[in-house]
Amino acid sequence: MAKTQFYMARRGPTVSAEGFPQRWIEHFALYKNFEAPQETPFTSGRYLLVDHALSDGRVDTTPFDAVCIMTLDDVGRLRASHQNTELLRVMKADEEVVFGGNIDPATCLGERQTVIEGKRRGHAVILLRQRRPELTADAFNAAWLGHLQTLLGLPAVAGRPRLTAHTAVEQVRSPEYAYDGMTEIWLETPEDAKAVVDAVLGQAEAEAAWVVPARSRTMATKVLPRS
Repeated sequence: MAKTQFYMARRGPTVSAEGFPQRWIEHFALYKNFEAPQETPFTSGRYLLVDHALSDGRVDTTPFDAVCIMTLDDVGRLRASHQNTELLRVMKADEEVVFGGNIDPATCLGERQTVIEGKRRGHAVILLRQRRPELTADAFNAAWLGHLQTLLGLPAVAGRPRLTAHTAVEQVRSPEYAYDGMTEIWLETPEDAKAVVDAVLGQAEAEAAWVVPARSRTMATKVLPRS
């Protein structure tokens, strides 16, 4: 079964908003320098910059600036990659600058389900959702997938997504990032992203039956160049 590992990040205090994309590319290059293509545990990966102007700003913490989404088939290979102590030393030291701290607490892992087959494009709306405490994880994900089908069928959304996938989160490392589901809706243009964000926000009342609104995130993103 396919898995998704993803993390959310904020830029470090010494990194400017303008300089963050290039600095993140340089951080990504550090990993690439250590891992030969046949050794990486990931089958694909995308680095996404959050467009704050298009995203829902009604959040209870500082908004995220970035999301990294990686897919994998073998969790065992992921664990093995964590044994590379020199890679970890270099990456963790650089994270202190790029993100202002260790991104491990902001990393989640879960089971991936493709809802609309296709290819990733240059933009994506990322939906991070935390379930209401009275719901089990299974009940939440079943309800959310049903809601997602309704969302994708709305006139303002239908025909825009090029790929849609949902990850039922199985592992979290910190209560601050305790999300139960992460949905990716991949799109062609920022206009598509705005239309999808608007449609999602228009369904907020229905969502409230399953999610904790203040602890959820609706983010319009664009792919980091060269990622």
